Amino acid sequence: MKSTKKFLTTIIIGSILTSCASGTEKKTENVTSSDKPTIEVNSKKESAWKVTQIKDEFGDIVEGKSTIAAAFEGTMSNSAVSDEDLTVRMQVQDSTIYSLFYEYGREPQSQLPDSKYLTIKVKVSSGEVLEAKQFLYKNMMLDTDKELLNILLNQDKPVKVIADISRADKYSSGVYLFEIDPSGLKEAIK
Repeated sequence: MKSTKKFLTTIIIGSILTSCASGTEKKTENVTSSDKPTIEVNSKKESAWKVTQIKDEFGDIVEGKSTIAAAFEGTMSNSAVSDEDLTVRMQVQDSTIYSLFYEYGREPQSQLPDSKYLTIKVKVSSGEVLEAKQFLYKNMMLDTDKELLNILLNQDKPVKVIADISRADKYSSGVYLFEIDPSGLKEAIK
């Protein structure tokens, strides 16, 4: 019996030593540059401007009618707050830009003075500040004279815009500061 215990103990210890020794072996791998993961870089930035189909009141697509839309972020200030989030949704239809403002970056749409003209300031990449006359109507800013559209079509870098609503209505205090990236707009209009 003693010899059986000794035999089994020897086998167990031998097994343990063998398994420990095999776990300490050094494993080397040849790593070549082709084994490294590759990261694809998309150097062409996707345009914010998208062509979308127009739908009728029943939700059906109207053949031959489309619009170009984009959304941009910025900040807004008024008599109560400063540098709060702003979302500007723009739509181009029949060469007119319609801009809708969403204070705090969410619904509901901002209340704007009605049937008033507003001159906005647009700073282009060269540093030059241009002006564009806009028309405020039904809580939208309309580029009826296509001044903003012409500025955007002649730029290839983002422009900064200041829309100071108090310039159109002495009882309003909203100031909207946002950037518009014109890249892809020319192609979408064609």
